[in-house]
Amino acid sequence: MPPRFQLDEDDDSAHEAAVFVKAPDHAYAAVYSPLRQRIRQAVVREVEREMPVLAAIQAKYRSPLLDHVFILTGMLGNHAFFMIALPFLHLFGGGMFSRGLTFVVLWSIYFSGWVKDYISAPRPTSPPIAQITRSPAHTFEYGFPSSHTTYVVATILYISHFMLYHWATSLTSVLMFWTVGAVIVVGRIYCGLHSFVDVAGGIVIGTLEALAFIRFYPQLDALLLSTPGPLYMAAILYVALKNIPRALDLCPCCIDSYCATSVTLGLALGTWAHARLPFLWWNGVSDRIAWDVSLSPFKSIARCTIGLALVVAWKLLSKKPVTAIVQDYFFESVQSECDDIKPLTSDDKDVSLKTTEDPPDQTDFKIPSASAISECCYGTHELMASPENIARIPIYAGIGIMVYVVAPVLFYLFYLNPIPPMSVLSQFSPEAMSADWAFKQMFNLESECRTQIPATQVHAVGQFPKLFDQFPFPTLVNSAFLKLGDLFRSSSNTLRYHIAQVFQTSQHHLPQITHTEELLKRVLVVLYSNDPVARALALRLLGNGSVVFAKYPEAQHGVLLRFQSAHPLEIAAAVQTTERMLKYSPEFLSVVWETVIAKASDTQMLDTTRTQLIHSLRHAASNLQLCTVLYDHCRTWMSHPESTSLVQNATMATWKTIIQKHNELRLEDAEFVSCLVQSQLSSTCHAALALLDRWVPKSHISEMGADEIIDSIRDRLISLVRQQFRNSPSDIDMYRVRLALTVLAKIEGSLGDSSGVPESWELAEAFCSWCLGVYRGSVPNSQNVLEFIQRSMASGDCLDGESKMDIPNSGCSAETDHLLAGNRRLAGMDRSNPEYYRLISSTLLAMRVSALLDQQNYTKAATKNVMRTWNAISQTFLSLNSGHFTKRFLRTSWSWCMRINKDCPISGTIRDMLGSPNECITHCIASIAASGKLSGSNVDTQLVTTCARNISDFGSATNDIETPASEQRSTWTSIIIALTWGLCSENGAVQNGLSDNAKLAADAIISWSSRICSQAEGSEPQLALYAASGPPAHLWQRVLSLLAANGIWSAVSSLCRATPVSRLSNQLQTWISFVRLFADSECATNGPEEYLRLADSSLAQLGNLEMQKVARIYQLFVVQLRREVTDLLNGWRRFCLAGSLHPSSIVSARSLISRTLELEHQARLVAHRFMTIDCTTRNWLCNVQTMSASISAAASKNGDYQTHLSLQHVADIKSSVSALMQDVTGAAVIRLGSSFFSMPPTPEISIETNPDMDAAESTVTVFSGTQFHLVVEGFLHIPTKHRLPAAPARVLVAAWLSRQPRRSSDQDLHMCARYAATAQRASRFTPNEAAEDVLEHSEKLLWEKGILFDTKLDGSYFECPCVIPTPSLQQIFGHYDTNIAVHVHIYCALVDSVGQTWWIGPHKSYPLVISTTSRS
Repeated sequence: MPPRFQLDEDDDSAHEAAVFVKAPDHAYAAVYSPLRQRIRQAVVREVEREMPVLAAIQAKYRSPLLDHVFILTGMLGNHAFFMIALPFLHLFGGGMFSRGLTFVVLWSIYFSGWVKDYISAPRPTSPPIAQITRSPAHTFEYGFPSSHTTYVVATILYISHFMLYHWATSLTSVLMFWTVGAVIVVGRIYCGLHSFVDVAGGIVIGTLEALAFIRFYPQLDALLLSTPGPLYMAAILYVALKNIPRALDLCPCCIDSYCATSVTLGLALGTWAHARLPFLWWNGVSDRIAWDVSLSPFKSIARCTIGLALVVAWKLLSKKPVTAIVQDYFFESVQSECDDIKPLTSDDKDVSLKTTEDPPDQTDFKIPSASAISECCYGTHELMASPENIARIPIYAGIGIMVYVVAPVLFYLFYLNPIPPMSVLSQFSPEAMSADWAFKQMFNLESECRTQIPATQVHAVGQFPKLFDQFPFPTLVNSAFLKLGDLFRSSSNTLRYHIAQVFQTSQHHLPQITHTEELLKRVLVVLYSNDPVARALALRLLGNGSVVFAKYPEAQHGVLLRFQSAHPLEIAAAVQTTERMLKYSPEFLSVVWETVIAKASDTQMLDTTRTQLIHSLRHAASNLQLCTVLYDHCRTWMSHPESTSLVQNATMATWKTIIQKHNELRLEDAEFVSCLVQSQLSSTCHAALALLDRWVPKSHISEMGADEIIDSIRDRLISLVRQQFRNSPSDIDMYRVRLALTVLAKIEGSLGDSSGVPESWELAEAFCSWCLGVYRGSVPNSQNVLEFIQRSMASGDCLDGESKMDIPNSGCSAETDHLLAGNRRLAGMDRSNPEYYRLISSTLLAMRVSALLDQQNYTKAATKNVMRTWNAISQTFLSLNSGHFTKRFLRTSWSWCMRINKDCPISGTIRDMLGSPNECITHCIASIAASGKLSGSNVDTQLVTTCARNISDFGSATNDIETPASEQRSTWTSIIIALTWGLCSENGAVQNGLSDNAKLAADAIISWSSRICSQAEGSEPQLALYAASGPPAHLWQRVLSLLAANGIWSAVSSLCRATPVSRLSNQLQTWISFVRLFADSECATNGPEEYLRLADSSLAQLGNLEMQKVARIYQLFVVQLRREVTDLLNGWRRFCLAGSLHPSSIVSARSLISRTLELEHQARLVAHRFMTIDCTTRNWLCNVQTMSASISAAASKNGDYQTHLSLQHVADIKSSVSALMQDVTGAAVIRLGSSFFSMPPTPEISIETNPDMDAAESTVTVFSGTQFHLVVEGFLHIPTKHRLPAAPARVLVAAWLSRQPRRSSDQDLHMCARYAATAQRASRFTPNEAAEDVLEHSEKLLWEKGILFDTKLDGSYFECPCVIPTPSLQQIFGHYDTNIAVHVHIYCALVDSVGQTWWIGPHKSYPLVISTTSRS
């Protein structure tokens, strides 16, 4: 069926070439549904009723001037305007507001077009109405609702919301904005394009859309920025376009809907991609394009030009190829019964007229058949199903990608972005950070805080914590907080709230404030003001800054006065501030004691306020007199009839903190508290049990009537535990059970009654057995603990005490506190597996109860429970990385069992757990075997036999593919144990030879590796064989490290060759290649040349890893040092074996002696650079230093090798070194610890200089013959979760002048050692000794001569002033004006609390110009 109008190639002028023919009314009635037809008829009747009014308006008010005005306002809704205006919002960093506004505008086009197609109501007819427009294509669309009105109302409402609630714009500006919108809406009626009902419909739709976007767009924006965000947007677009109503006429509204919604898809895709390209971010914000008001006008114009050119170029250039692709590959034409529909005809019209007075002719219109209707082959479907329209989706989606991805990349490449602020610099260029930049940022934030725009002020205040974290310089922190204090004194309450939040966020920076009193004065001005809200905010700020304000009486008195206020905000703020200030100033408690007690006793106060006050009183624990008084108050608050559960819980928590040896819980009070353990509120029950846990029953047994009271407490605890045991497994409160049984065990242990089994042990042991049965599956989950106890007693399986004798177990009670602490730590671990958690917790509980009962038979039973739990969890698959819960339990239970009895049952089952799938178990067993705690016992002998048998069977195996997984794990765990035993003898000293255990393990690995390598590399049989018999992933690195520590390099090489690397990452492949080459070099037998070749290859692999940003500098330095040792000793051997001497021997001797001295420096650098390396490697480094020092001493006693060296001297050196060669050869044998293949955590020092010598704009210039003053400041970064040999105390800074810059990288050990030696030779500088005679010396005395400065560490920050004398150029060059370029070298060292100096670096060099002219 030929279309009733044709569209040109250009979308913007598509409608202008159209010849539109409207269908007759009876056609709509035949096609549309009854509801749709009724709505359409109502709108049509209303439009016809308004026709005379519209004609009268045009007849009365129409003029050429108004025609031009309203035509121009109507152009604000065409494609060209949107294509130009909307991208600018994003290119200038609009962010979420720009995206929201774009969505509002474009989706208003969709919603209005959807309603137009659904209702299909015509525009006012012409004549009698004259339709005034430059684009007659608009006249071909339906009339209801007005698209211009819809998007104008939606846009103005959305922008007005931001103007009033976010930008604090005046109401006058908002009204002017609405005036412009009203002109556009009135123009649609004036131009005869819409009726009043059309405009009203647009107002309603636009209002609803704006309200929806104002309310829900932030959530939608966050959803679209998430990982599946583009998929969500594509789904929204699909649903929207799929459900466009099919109109009878060819209304082009659907084209506008396709274009508008496709742009939003591209916008979502572009924003999503932009957020994942960190180099495009600005100020740490990832969802908006980088822009700042400080950008120059030229760059701003260039950005606009590039952005607009990209959009236009994409739209023009992509149309034909995309359309062709869609038509050729993705478009399938729909065939239907529309072929029998006769097309409409019309006369040609002159569409270039501004107005259209006559309607188009209509001819016969044939109603489509039912099948045609079902196939949707009528009306707008002809447009939507066309390849040109489908192609509009990627074309217009590309606009958003151009704006948010391509344009920002071009801005980044052509340096059109603003200067990156501190957050970006800290992420991408740390060297660019400086104090000058930090102060500049602070001044910028201060100027923003002084503006009159609240949103800007709040944003600027919120940036201060980031500034402090990036630049924690004391001067900057002090200055910034003083400025915040000034701002707090003079700003509004809203801004005061945010300033108080800054004090809370940056509490750790407050101790750096030096002018605390000045800051406090600024806050007290607000505290004594007449505004109660302002006073409350001042109190909040004092509380947030308690770390510095709490000690000042002025602050304490101000807080005390605020308790007298009647305003609830002040009272709440005073309570919170009091609680925080008491933490840092215990003396403050005596100031507010009476006030706090009175307020806490006032039942008219809010419960939350009383709770905070009672909690704050826990700081009285250090005052004996106050504790005694507070004890009575706690008893009164607990028994008061008006005390709620919230107050009682707080009271019991405070009561618990003040209970000490001199202030124990009384017996009658313990009885009162025990009544609360059966409370239905879990918080009350927990608080009561925690308080009873501090009770010492033993001290009250001899009191009169104590038996009845203690029995009543005991009965309540037993009742509580049994009540919990009646619950289903998921409803058991482990906290209640643990504390209740602990207190019960204390009571029964203090009574010492051995006539029967204590109830606490019976319940604890039964609970542990029930947990074990549930975990193993032998006890159904539906059976609770009490039912289990009853059935066990009926069958005689329950513990009856074994031996009723009261046999004291010395040392058991000493472990009580340790076990309780471990149990509490476990309570906070992961409970994703409740059966697993309950089993371990119940086992620890049984250990705790047995320790409190202090009887040997129960202790033995508890160890058996531990053994059963170990056996149970050893069958559970658990990763080592996720097993913190299990590892803590294993350490706690093993230590407890070994303290009780070295031959405990658990040690006898260790050998049966070697093949456990629980990696924590195997890790623990290997650690136990390596600790030597089993040495000499029967268990040790059995474990040795088991491991040897496993290794022997593994080495002689012929069919590894059928090895069970448990046997595979058992074998490799045995190998680890054997290699660990090979490292140490019985006294823990390193053995020189290879033990039988280590040799057996090495032979087994070599035999297994040969079987693996016999298969084709990378083949499926090899991979299957390795998976069935190879080391588990968590053991591979450990086996490798232990083999290297034992010096079995042949087994290391074999293990690396057998490891399939085809499916590993490039970094892992490179790492394994290095290990293999390094092991091959240690196994080299064809002379030093082979070793050097393999060592160089391994160094190349390490260099590749360093280039890939993999930290392997430790291994790199060690291998370089090992290579230099071998090469140097080989050189000395050739020198000593040489025949007759000749003049070249002098050169060789000098070279060897110089290299020997440098080798000593290199070994010292490695030992100093890495503070936490293992003892074995450190001993080898000491041996290398001793060897080089011995050779140097033997060579130097025969004269100065640099100046006076004759052939006779060379002969003496040859004989001296020859006598030492046999003694120093052992240093060439490398001895590495088991941690060599892991990077040792090392502290790092980051520094910068003042003046900033890193600045690229200019080089610092100083006068010759003077002193150059430099301040070196920086931070010490200590690795987390690792203890250093001693606490850092001071920082040494060595500075020297050089004619050469730093010429080596951090990977060159040779040059790094030279610079480190220069720094270590530095001498301290005393200004009084720097007289003119020192400065007048020759320049050679100043180059490469280090001067040492030191400073104390202030936390992690240090600041070291340096004074560097410069040479006198007039004495060197005469009285001539001259400049020379030199370099200042800075090298840092760390001094710990025991006086040990660690030259860890960094080493940096900065350019410096020394001048004799006044221009400098």
